Amino acid sequence: MFLRRTRSNGWIKSKDRLVAFSAIAKQFHELWPQSSYLAGLWRHQLPQALLWEPVRSRQRPRPSKYRGPSWSWAAMDGEVKAFCGNSKGCLCTIAELQVDLKNPEHPFGEVTGGLLVLSAIIQIAAWDADKMELFEKDSSNRALVLSSNEDSQNGEIGYAIADAVEVSSAVCDIFVAVIRDTGRLGPRYLG
Repeated sequence: MFLRRTRSNGWIKSKDRLVAFSAIAKQFHELWPQSSYLAGLWRHQLPQALLWEPVRSRQRPRPSKYRGPSWSWAAMDGEVKAFCGNSKGCLCTIAELQVDLKNPEHPFGEVTGGLLVLSAIIQIAAWDADKMELFEKDSSNRALVLSSNEDSQNGEIGYAIADAVEVSSAVCDIFVAVIRDTGRLGPRYLG
């Protein structure tokens, strides 16, 4: 992946990721003229393109300076693995999506904001940032294990992958959106 090669060689500063990819995005737009480019993701590949994930198992803190919406890979430092697949098993739809461009004359460049509204199944879960584990809460408010390891064979009903370490490392309640049924381990979540 181009992002891995350029990042490891230090060719691209993290804050310039979208700018660095703008020429490539412009070329792809010639292949997909009916689609729009939204902070590093293509509209026609959504919602499944939201399932990108960091390559490293240990997440980094969120950058202090805004780079892109949290749902875009451009918002974080480090290498990412893009989701490659079709929309089979998607359990949500995009209700609203917009990106605020820094310069409207550069539709493939920097952004200053973004909004994503999903129509999805939402559930409350407990997140343990230290152990990178997600727990489903039952009606008695007890935590049930949801593995964050995609390859786990323990019969979990789903998994989640954090894009960055949050300020708090304590176990906390979060809301997760069910994005895709993987067929193998159950739903994949976007927290």
